[in-house]
Amino acid sequence: MTFKTTWEKTALPQNLSTDVIVSMMKKGCRGCPVTSYEMISGGCANINLKVFLEGEKNPRLLRVYLRDTESSRREQKLGNLLGSSVPIPQIEYRGNFEGYTFAIASFLEGITLRELLLGQETYDLEAIMLTVGLALARIASHKFSHPGFFDDELEIQADIKQPDFQAIGKVYLQDEAVASFLGKDTVQKIWALLEDYDHLFSNRSESNLVHGDFGPENILVIKRDGPWQISGILDWEFAFSGSTLWDVANMVRYGYKMPPGFEDAFIRGLSEGGVVLPNQWRPKVRILNIFSLLDVLARRDFQTHPRTWADSKEVIHEMLSFFNRE
Repeated sequence: MTFKTTWEKTALPQNLSTDVIVSMMKKGCRGCPVTSYEMISGGCANINLKVFLEGEKNPRLLRVYLRDTESSRREQKLGNLLGSSVPIPQIEYRGNFEGYTFAIASFLEGITLRELLLGQETYDLEAIMLTVGLALARIASHKFSHPGFFDDELEIQADIKQPDFQAIGKVYLQDEAVASFLGKDTVQKIWALLEDYDHLFSNRSESNLVHGDFGPENILVIKRDGPWQISGILDWEFAFSGSTLWDVANMVRYGYKMPPGFEDAFIRGLSEGGVVLPNQWRPKVRILNIFSLLDVLARRDFQTHPRTWADSKEVIHEMLSFFNRE
């Protein structure tokens, strides 16, 4: 399997009662009683529900924030910024109820791109991945004054300092559990890689809108009178201003398990959308993926996330093998 399908989900600490759900919807949709609702699968650390209201044809999305309660405002602002250029749930109401932070948004129909790629539906791989590349190009076209993390108003609250990849890598690789799990040979290879390619990360001038978790699990697709098309891009809580290569790395991480057209068409879409990738972007995105997965290993306990650790190790080995083929 691929695209994080085997990863353990973060356990949701609460099950919302019907009374709580109804009360939340009453606050944001006055005069429209709830007729039914269903949990949307796939959420890692927030609760998402599809809610049907009396007298309304289209359902709403009720999103309850358990991981980052401050991100609802940012997601609302991003919806306003992107407008119709990128399909994103438009938040209509934000509120608090009995200690929960929640938002009510437009509901976007479709299945995830991950479900399409791994399922039994018929589709044109190159056509859909070209569309994904074009969508990322539209996201990257939104630029800010400098790189950094957003506050609730999409203002840069803290500059992203030039990362010292060797220093950060040393912290990860000196973690006893991580080093033991990866093995001495893999740790040495990663350390050598950081030294050999450190110069690739000296330029930190990019300040594009970065989704932060741009993977097939966060992209909705739908088939309407023709080819599959993107109907929504979800979960913007990790968005920041920086290099589009972070989103490229996320999308191509499992490309080695897909046909060649997967990565090639995606990159072609980026190019046709006006994104000019830097020289040596391929080794860069492999290194970014290694860093992302080392961070996953450092943050998640092996006892509760053994499949996540196993998958991360496999992908790290694949990223390293790229440099053996150069």
